[in-house]
Amino acid sequence: MNVRILVYRTLVLCLLLPLCCAAVRPYVPKIADPVPEPWRWRQEEELAGMGVLCMDEAEDGSLWLGCVGSIARYDGSALTKIPFDEELLSKITHSSSREVPWAKSLLTLKNNRLLVLIGESLVLRAEGRWRIVIQDAGRSTFESQLLQGKDGSIWLLVPGVLWRIDADLTAVSIVRKEPESGFPKSCCLDAAGNLWVVEQAQSGLFQLVQIPLAAGLPAGRERVFPIPFGQPSPDIQIASGDDGLIWYVDALQSSGLEAFDPVRESWVSPASTIDMRRFFSVLKSRDGSIWCGGTGSLLHYSRETGSRGYEHPDIQLPRVALNLFETRDGRLWVIGRGGYVYSMDTEFREWVTYEDLGFECETAKGVLWFTSGKTKDVVSFDPGSGTWLKYGTEDGLIDRPYALFYSSHGLVWAAGSHQRSAAIAVFDGVRWERQLQPEFASYINSKSAFEASDGTVWFGAGGSVRKDVQGAGGALQYQVQDDGAVRLLKHHAPPILPYYVTSMAETPDQQLWIGSTIIHRYDGTNRAVPDPFLQGENTVQMVLDQNQTLWAAKEHVGIGRRVQNGWTVYGTGEGLPSLLINDLCLLRDGSLLASSDQGVSRFDGKTWTPHAYPKWFGMIHPLSGVKESSDGSIWLNYSYNEMWMFNHVGGEERSKYAVRHRPETNPPETWIVECLKRVSQPGNTYVSWQGRDLWSRTPVEELQYSWRLDGGEWSAFSRETGKTFLKLDSGQHVMEVRARDRAFNIDPSPARVEFTVIPPIWRQAWFVLLISGLTGLIIFLVWILIRNRERYLINQQAEREAVLVKQQEEKERHLKEMDRLKTGFFTNISHELRTPMTVVSGRLQTIFNSEIDDKTKNALSIVLRNVQRVTTLITQLLDFRKIQEGKIRIEPTHGDVIPPLREWVASLQVLAEQANVSLSLECADECRGWFDFDKLQKICTN
Repeated sequence: MNVRILVYRTLVLCLLLPLCCAAVRPYVPKIADPVPEPWRWRQEEELAGMGVLCMDEAEDGSLWLGCVGSIARYDGSALTKIPFDEELLSKITHSSSREVPWAKSLLTLKNNRLLVLIGESLVLRAEGRWRIVIQDAGRSTFESQLLQGKDGSIWLLVPGVLWRIDADLTAVSIVRKEPESGFPKSCCLDAAGNLWVVEQAQSGLFQLVQIPLAAGLPAGRERVFPIPFGQPSPDIQIASGDDGLIWYVDALQSSGLEAFDPVRESWVSPASTIDMRRFFSVLKSRDGSIWCGGTGSLLHYSRETGSRGYEHPDIQLPRVALNLFETRDGRLWVIGRGGYVYSMDTEFREWVTYEDLGFECETAKGVLWFTSGKTKDVVSFDPGSGTWLKYGTEDGLIDRPYALFYSSHGLVWAAGSHQRSAAIAVFDGVRWERQLQPEFASYINSKSAFEASDGTVWFGAGGSVRKDVQGAGGALQYQVQDDGAVRLLKHHAPPILPYYVTSMAETPDQQLWIGSTIIHRYDGTNRAVPDPFLQGENTVQMVLDQNQTLWAAKEHVGIGRRVQNGWTVYGTGEGLPSLLINDLCLLRDGSLLASSDQGVSRFDGKTWTPHAYPKWFGMIHPLSGVKESSDGSIWLNYSYNEMWMFNHVGGEERSKYAVRHRPETNPPETWIVECLKRVSQPGNTYVSWQGRDLWSRTPVEELQYSWRLDGGEWSAFSRETGKTFLKLDSGQHVMEVRARDRAFNIDPSPARVEFTVIPPIWRQAWFVLLISGLTGLIIFLVWILIRNRERYLINQQAEREAVLVKQQEEKERHLKEMDRLKTGFFTNISHELRTPMTVVSGRLQTIFNSEIDDKTKNALSIVLRNVQRVTTLITQLLDFRKIQEGKIRIEPTHGDVIPPLREWVASLQVLAEQANVSLSLECADECRGWFDFDKLQKICTN
């Protein structure tokens, strides 16, 4: 921006500031009465069935409850019940008409000590033991009281008796008792330390008695004041207010909430047009206001707002006498006789409802901007200074601002209509500048304001079709110039764009998405292209999530998420309570809120939670919606007029209001309920879990859970409280579960359980050892069997070999015997033949020697030679025997070997001739040497 222009503009603004701001008015927001708002109430289901009669708050913020037959401690998470044991019952005094005594009143003391009125006895609970303080304190009723003064002294009132107990519980005394004085029925301590008692005098009339105290003891003159309210009542209570008044209620029809002024010594009735009577309890709250409990009804009184009564259908409390108690966090506890326990958040830390306002936007400096319903003004709130300001048409604003929009230029834009035509107004921090567009449309759609990536601001047409103006409808594109001035850059008219433009968005590819009956894609120049994938009725809102993915909410269709080839549509089957979608809001944590006529849903990236808010938060009007401010507050805006339905929360009609919810941050707790530590095959098991939100801010049935196994990916959150696993792998497994409450707080320490899936029998150690042992035994037995078999076969072989050897030996022996017999046979034959042959040879030799005839002699010589040969054969047989017996010997002689050789050859000529073989001997005439003539003859002959 040019520096000169900037300086000039600053001077002009400074000069005109008093005039410009003259119409700006301070604004006082009206905060709705919290009591009729149902989301502030809860029935304490955890205490159901306990028979709660009274309660008190301990130093640590936990509650101690007096119940039928027990006391209990409740810290918002765990409930610990302490029954009256037999030892205690044997020591205390209690009516024999009841089997179990009641704890009618209790008082928490320091150091975790507790005083309890049980039956007719006052007992102390300390360090886990009971001790009797007053054995017979008197008959106890619902009106019994235990109080503690600033000095530590304790006051016990039972009908007819008022007791005082020292702070150390050592000294006990009776202060008032019938018939010595009146009949005490109720008491309280005022801010000055005085004791006030309501008692019935001996005359039968009721009176209020002031007992001055000094150091916790009665001192000074008592003051008595009559109570002018009809007949005696069995139920009376009094309480001291911050203003010094003594507040009085009873169960009579003749009186309601009354007050006694000790200064004026007179009774005064609080200004009220409410005719509510018969109260059983009265309570002075921490903010100084007074609460009264009747029969299923409540009365609240404060100086600022006066009295206001609550009965059906404003509050859903049981129609029984109600006792009241307030905890330090500003929560009102309502105890109905019969054990009903309810509580209500009376503070505005978490919830606050602004009447006639709707939250629209927040600037970079944290200033909140609202539209007003009845006056049609715009309101701003600066949390830093606590300043509320209101702007109207006299400040340059349009007369029907339907929506406010904050742009990156530091400007607040008001969009709607002025004098029944579309118009905008721009606030630069000092003044409003109005721009009218009468030929554009009847008004600008409330959810169509949009800033593009190029810094231009767009608005879409709404209202009736302007048939009298050519080119009406479509969208307006505004540009913010360097000097901060706003000018209309372009009117994108039909048929380039559809006539109605209800919402707009821009994707990273710089495509503009135009919401109407059909969603269109628009490049800023050419005619918008309809998207054929997401049909249906009006597109109520479009947003881009943290991943720059486009989301669109369409009436009677659901919510679509843009994907590459179309849209993924979420409907009632995916968690939306209704298809009549009203608005879609992206929260800072990345989740989405979708409002509809049946409630508000929330998307966590995986699944939709049908009722992220209680069922009362449904919305339908086009100007209603959901937004978020930078402090994390969720704003639920509601707008109504004569054409739409009315809101009956609080019993009155409203044109507009905004519910600001600042979600609590206490996460719920989670624990495992059921899980087998050892899972048998085939690995099927069931794990169940449970959770609880602190003080049951989120009911148990509305908690959601996510689980994971063995450090894997977390499952989507659901309300399932158990999971069945099938065919898990063998070995160690770790299961983790975490709870999430309605405010999306997640348990930071998930419940964790370890379990083991037992391996199959064939993989278990004992089975492996057993099989190994059996296998080893079998191998050993087989080895023994084989060894024995081998030994058997070896023995068999040895036996066979022995038999064979024996047989061989027997055979050899037999052969030897046969050979011996044969040899002996031949030897015997040889001997037998030798003798006659010797005789024949000798006789032939003699004949041969005596024969002289040559022819005969030659023949005899042949015979003689053959006889000699036979004799030689017989000698050989005998030599064979000698060879076997190793007795053959060489007997060499010296001589000429030729003559015997010639003789042997000549003796064989006859055989040679018969065989036709030529036999001759060629040798030297003489060859002398050593030889065995007999052996040589055998060799040559053979």
